[in-house]
Amino acid sequence: MLRFSYRSKKGFIPNNPGKCNQDAYIISPNINKKSWQHYFGICDGHGIYGHLVSSFIKNNLPLNISNMKNF
Repeated sequence: MLRFSYRSKKGFIPNNPGKCNQDAYIISPNINKKSWQHYFGICDGHGIYGHLVSSFIKNNLPLNISNMKNF
C-alpha cells in the first residue's frame, strides 16, 4: 500500500486577497506499471498565467515521461 500527501499555500498579495493558489502537485505512482518507479513534482506557478502553466505541466509531464521508452 502506498500513501502520499501534499500541502500547498497560496502566495500573499496585499492588493489581491482573492488570488488563486497557482501551485500544482504531481503524484504518478507505478510509472509503466513498475511498482518501484514513481514520479513526484511540484509546479510553483507565478504571474498572471501561473495557474495555467502549472496545471498544463501537471497534466502533460507525467504522460510524456511514461511514454519514454527508456525511462
